[in-house]
Amino acid sequence: MAGDYDPVSPEEHRRGVALPEDDATVRESFESTGSGSDIVYRDHLDEDPFDEKTHHRQGSYDHEDGIGYPVEPTRIRPRKSSSRRILAALVLIVGGAAAIGVLAAIGYQTPTVKRGSQHITLDHIYNGTFTPKSQRLSWVSEAADGTFSRIDDDNNILLLTAQQRNKTEVLVKAEDVKDPRTGKTLEWDDWQLSADMDKPKATRVTFDGSDVVFNGVPDWVYEEEVFSTDGALWWSPQADTIAYLRSNESAVEIYDLQIFNPTNDAFNINPYTSTVQMRYPKPGTPNPLVSVHTFSLTRFEHASANGVASSAAVSQAKSTLTWPDEYPQDDRIITEVGWVGNDTLLVKEVDRPSRKGHVAVFTGGKSVGEVTRKLGKEGEQGDDGWIDHGQNIVKIETRADGSGIDGYLDIVPNADGYDHIALYAPVTASKPVWVTEGEWEVTSIAGVDREKGVAYFVAANPSIDRHLYAVTLPSSPSLVGYKPEMTPLTDVNVPGYYDVSFSPSAGFYSLNYRGPNIPWQRLKSTDETLDVVLEDNAALNATIAEFHQPVEIRSTLNHAGNELNMMTVLPPNLDPSGRKHYPLFINMYAGPGSQTVDNRWKIDWFSFLACEHKYVIARIDGRGTGFKGRKLRNPVMDNLGQLEAEDQAALAREMIKRKFVDRSRAGLFGWSYGGYATAKTLEAYPDLFTAGISVAPVTDWRFYDSVYTERYMNTLSANVAGYQNSSVHNVTAFQGQDWLLAHGTGDDNVHYANMASLVDKLTQERIRGWSMRVFTDSDHSINTRGANRELYEWMTEHLLKSWGKGGNIKH
Repeated sequence: MAGDYDPVSPEEHRRGVALPEDDATVRESFESTGSGSDIVYRDHLDEDPFDEKTHHRQGSYDHEDGIGYPVEPTRIRPRKSSSRRILAALVLIVGGAAAIGVLAAIGYQTPTVKRGSQHITLDHIYNGTFTPKSQRLSWVSEAADGTFSRIDDDNNILLLTAQQRNKTEVLVKAEDVKDPRTGKTLEWDDWQLSADMDKPKATRVTFDGSDVVFNGVPDWVYEEEVFSTDGALWWSPQADTIAYLRSNESAVEIYDLQIFNPTNDAFNINPYTSTVQMRYPKPGTPNPLVSVHTFSLTRFEHASANGVASSAAVSQAKSTLTWPDEYPQDDRIITEVGWVGNDTLLVKEVDRPSRKGHVAVFTGGKSVGEVTRKLGKEGEQGDDGWIDHGQNIVKIETRADGSGIDGYLDIVPNADGYDHIALYAPVTASKPVWVTEGEWEVTSIAGVDREKGVAYFVAANPSIDRHLYAVTLPSSPSLVGYKPEMTPLTDVNVPGYYDVSFSPSAGFYSLNYRGPNIPWQRLKSTDETLDVVLEDNAALNATIAEFHQPVEIRSTLNHAGNELNMMTVLPPNLDPSGRKHYPLFINMYAGPGSQTVDNRWKIDWFSFLACEHKYVIARIDGRGTGFKGRKLRNPVMDNLGQLEAEDQAALAREMIKRKFVDRSRAGLFGWSYGGYATAKTLEAYPDLFTAGISVAPVTDWRFYDSVYTERYMNTLSANVAGYQNSSVHNVTAFQGQDWLLAHGTGDDNVHYANMASLVDKLTQERIRGWSMRVFTDSDHSINTRGANRELYEWMTEHLLKSWGKGGNIKH
């Protein structure tokens, strides 16, 4: 945390920052024990100049949505709004840019601050008191590198350049963007279709779109689990060809989502409920059938110019892509599509359980591709683990002077199982040249300066940090003598968590520092001639200094041959002597590839519990979690819930060795996968814990979507015993447990059927002691009609009723 403190040296950070006198003995205590969709080609519109093209790894699980607010971590996340809900046709735009050990001896603690006297309340959590500010920049690829747009406080859209930030051009005044029916100024996320806009000539490209066939947009499960976006079309670099995904979900079974009250007022009575139907594939049921197609504008225009009828010209311009040994449509997932040359396309496929796969490359506009890489145990992964889905491909090319190399970059596991940047050159290469290496992982390729021959990337090095690096690319196609030179662009000698957004040509970037101190944001150039502050959050710095603050300690726990990242959040002025006792509350997520322990700054519900109710909060990233290599991730495969529970129990056993931890008040909290992991831990270790809270949990993987579930559990027919063991099934273990359950009936992600099934089992077996809240029509985030605040107040009140406050003098 930050405030009025003196910066510490890098060496002090490596040793662990000194605690104030009243907390120094705490460290000693811790260290002592060790709708349908067709494509329309429209030829007289300009592409949206503010369409920032970014690349995100599916495996990078970002909980940033929760900074300053008590929301659940979002791996199994709430459904995003999709353009598919409102569009009947997709418009293509021509001319646009296309054994338990002990705690590690050295732990890192957040820097000491001068503590204030104000108390953190839930009001502060909800009203944004502790929310860092940042500016939203959208790089404009159609203008000079470094040009970006942003929205000011008055909702005007401004155009700026990195070199001349004080010189702005108002592109759109907020007052000019009004709803013609109400006169209200539209907000950024509002959409309004102008009735008087010119009607350009449109050419229909696809003709089979329906309520079950989608062209250019993904169906529900592909948006949720594969692409993480509501678009599934990809322009070639020269914008003369477009590739698109066709999805046919006619065989996907329908899930009826019941809506009890579609209004925002609970006192509006609707005598009859309504349902929303969604096609949602579950394990053992059909997945959507997908294929990849291209449409060549060049071929279409050539045919049209030669008098070919429009419909025939369209047919001549379209291609369906195929490749040798491709998997049947009912046993495959297309995980990535990307252009790796002006006329060269790459497609990745895996089989349904994501155990094996291919990379196919299509050169020269061909419709038949060449398989250049194999994925899975017999391929790049080289082990029995799953294949992660990600959007990582970045094209590189020769420079204007002829130097450099044509090929592409990808993030793949090396021989030791760590995700690193691999160069494939030429594009048909089957073996990589490693651009990065080490016992750490690359999380994203942030940008490539093709003229300078430099790639920029973010790495989890160490795993709880995120640092920005630059690395040189080959200067010659021969690759002879190529030795990558890696340079950190953030201070790797001190803990830090950064994210970054690069301009299209990678000459400029917005650098966002997320912690462990107060976040800030800077605009920088890669040639180091520009470095300006966009946001320093000075006001937040001053505000937080007025409050009681928790003490955060990051360390590791050696368990079952693994060094697991661990974090504790302690009440201020904690007495470690054992004279006073404090409840232990473990906050978990634990999902495959996720991360709960990191160096981001935040004040949230757990901070509130630590400061105001004197609870000790603990977190651990156990087996199955991310950013420490496949050897840590893979063991949970085909048997979710078992090892996660073991590792959470290991954390609890280690924590209750502390003299100040009250063994009789040890509990768990989790949301979504965390709610599931909480249930499995209580089920396996009922004598270790006295309370648990599961919010919106999966309770049986047969209820969740097939793409996510089968990636980690295999198909249902291949792993019947695994599915049974991984479900929450031994309900007698919950007899007398103080267990809170909460779920929203409108959850379109983790369906309410999970909770209904669990409650049915508890009822049938006459299990008592648990309590439950149902939140009408709330989705996975539990937000409808004030539900989120009510949920957190209910949980807080229940904890205080069951445990009371911490810091009690032992009698």
